[in-house]
Amino acid sequence: MNTQHSLISRIAILISTVFYIGYIPKASGTFGSLFGLLLYPFIAKLGFIASVGIIILLFLLGCWSSHVSGKIFGDHDSSKIVVDEVVGIWITLLGSNLSLSSLITGFVLFRLFDIIKPQPAKFFDEKIHSAFGTMMDDVVAGFYGLGILLLFQYIYSIA
Repeated sequence: MNTQHSLISRIAILISTVFYIGYIPKASGTFGSLFGLLLYPFIAKLGFIASVGIIILLFLLGCWSSHVSGKIFGDHDSSKIVVDEVVGIWITLLGSNLSLSSLITGFVLFRLFDIIKPQPAKFFDEKIHSAFGTMMDDVVAGFYGLGILLLFQYIYSIA
């Protein structure tokens, strides 16, 4: 492998493992989600449109880096790949008012939907054996989390 490919591979692994968080041997997805949770308030301060743009950019980088890393790891959905969790938690937190209770609720909701994988997340996880499928099951989980988080915030704001 030449130096250029080696550098590209290292960049892809850095992105897909979210600065090597994916190498944590147990619960790497939870740690990736936690990293995303801790970073999100800084993203949110840029405004809604900028936050959506950053999420789209990370989704695209995640598809690319997960594709490259998946070939290196020998698994398109390796537990080392956690960029999908960051994208998913950020989607859930788009609805957050950034209160501690909303951030914690969003985290729990995203992890729950990421684990149980309601359709179409299960379809992407089980049928689309590619980096796109790896990213999309967390995108779907993120949107489920977003919907429920917004509902909770609405209910509790009028209670």
